[in-house]
Amino acid sequence: MAVISSNALTGITTRMADNAMSAGSILQVVQTVKSDISSQAQTQNTWVDIAGLSANITPASGSKVLVQYNVYGGTDSGPDNLYMRMVRGSTAINVGPGTGNRQAVSTGHWANHNYDLSLHSSSFLDGSPGGDGSTAITYKVQWTDYYGNTTYCNRLYNQNDSDWSWETTSSITLWEVAA
Repeated sequence: MAVISSNALTGITTRMADNAMSAGSILQVVQTVKSDISSQAQTQNTWVDIAGLSANITPASGSKVLVQYNVYGGTDSGPDNLYMRMVRGSTAINVGPGTGNRQAVSTGHWANHNYDLSLHSSSFLDGSPGGDGSTAITYKVQWTDYYGNTTYCNRLYNQNDSDWSWETTSSITLWEVAA
């Protein structure tokens, strides 16, 4: 079986023989960059996908997948709590234990005002993604807001057309790692 490496930005695909790759080698990299701005009306503590922040990868049997996300998020009022989590298919991965009333999250922040835009960043080596070399696996980032406020990706809530305001990009990157 050949390993397929693709560059999602240019569509270039390179094939390498499996036996040419040693354990720990990077077999393919897939990245989705969200460059648009978006908002999502939230229901208190209900997880929803962040539009445009998912990526598909088709790992070989036994491979691991290094999942990384960098997401800029904020809310429409403060104080507030914004949480994010990493998901494979429909299963949350790389989250805390969520003991008692605490949230099981990958990242979170407490915003004190509506000018807050925080970077949520997480990395996790998924040791058992369940790849078979022919089935794509979807990884995504979900978010929720403790108070059910509107959340914003890649922009401030209190956004206006001035040089003190900004917009940014967010991304999810998947690295297939040889077993």
